[in-house]
Amino acid sequence: MDEDLDYGDYISDKDETEAQETRAKHINGATLIKKRGRSCPLCKGKFTHPRRHTLRAHLPWYLYPSTACWSCKLQFGQARFVQIHMIEVHSSDDVGCRYTDEQYEQKWVELVNGYLKQISNAFGFKEVSQACDYVNQNIRFRESCHQSTFLDEDISPILSFNRINHLEPDTAYMKPYPAVSLSSLLHWKVLSLLTLDSGYLDTSTEQRLQLYIPPVKINFVDSHFHLERRVGSSDFPQFNTDKDQIKNFLQFGISNYCFPKKWPSSSEREKIREDKRGISMQDGTRGSAI
Repeated sequence: MDEDLDYGDYISDKDETEAQETRAKHINGATLIKKRGRSCPLCKGKFTHPRRHTLRAHLPWYLYPSTACWSCKLQFGQARFVQIHMIEVHSSDDVGCRYTDEQYEQKWVELVNGYLKQISNAFGFKEVSQACDYVNQNIRFRESCHQSTFLDEDISPILSFNRINHLEPDTAYMKPYPAVSLSSLLHWKVLSLLTLDSGYLDTSTEQRLQLYIPPVKINFVDSHFHLERRVGSSDFPQFNTDKDQIKNFLQFGISNYCFPKKWPSSSEREKIREDKRGISMQDGTRGSAI
């Protein structure tokens, strides 16, 4: 289970003796009773609550938004510790301390995107999505993460992450291993192993990044639309790039009828010009794209 309990086992006299013998080489925050602790993926310490320790000691403060103080930029790893911090440090009307979608959703997603990009750069990956392939191809992730799940409190931020990055929303309800989406990388065990393997241990740098950039829309009018050559299409040049960051949209076209079998007579042209429905007729001119 990934859920951290708030209580520990009974400590016997033998356990207390063992604790006294190991205090000299004790890692700050680690349990002194070896059999009670679980190993941290990043350091040599054993902890009763490795998730809480990892979030507080080895990962950026903002990665798990609901257990962080957004005013002090501190990660507490558990909701009740955030509440204690609010009571002791902040007044009840101190806005901006607790995470809310309205205030921090976009910022949080961009910060997480930036952190994933920094890890990917440390690996030498061209795309952030290559980190998913690395997770799935590395047996250590299967051994450590195959039984892991996201907590209920993690689901809402992951849904925001998927929506803003235009990813499949259902992956928020899946296990983090195998990594089926970038959201799989947000589990603390997966992140800690990626951090360890990449060698990227910087937890203080805050880099915001948009992974999904809406395409630039170009609206145009084709003023020389050859109706007799290609009904329903336009010969307007295409500007779309390989990454589809630019898309063009034909608003409407001004059709022309070139080289017909029979040109309208003078009287017929006059009747066309008299039409009040917005039909315009010109002879001998060639338009251009506006």
